[in-house]
Amino acid sequence: MNKYELVFITDPEKGDEQLQALADDTKAFVEKEGGSVELVEQWGKRKLAYVVKKKRFGYYTLFHYSGPPDIVAKIALYLKHNESVIKHITLNHDPRTITRPTQMESSSSYSSDRRDNYRRD
Repeated sequence: MNKYELVFITDPEKGDEQLQALADDTKAFVEKEGGSVELVEQWGKRKLAYVVKKKRFGYYTLFHYSGPPDIVAKIALYLKHNESVIKHITLNHDPRTITRPTQMESSSSYSSDRRDNYRRD
């Protein structure tokens, strides 16, 4: 069983009950197709980077699930036919994303030595 991450954006004008029902239906669909859902996060309403289907905002939901390789295409088709879903993407699961870092790690490429090289006097 492969592990996947699914993020889908829904129409924010739908009610909270409809959004929760869509998440529950998607979870049931994954389980019906032989997969198992490990984590569901509701990220809430956020501004989109660009206008999608005449919408400037969307309601984000994240799924971490595992299943056979053909489940990705089935879920994509399921979400494509749902009118509430604006956009969706499925990626292979990266275990580093399930645990979030507590503080920002400093990047070595932006050390103070390098910034001094680009300073204009």
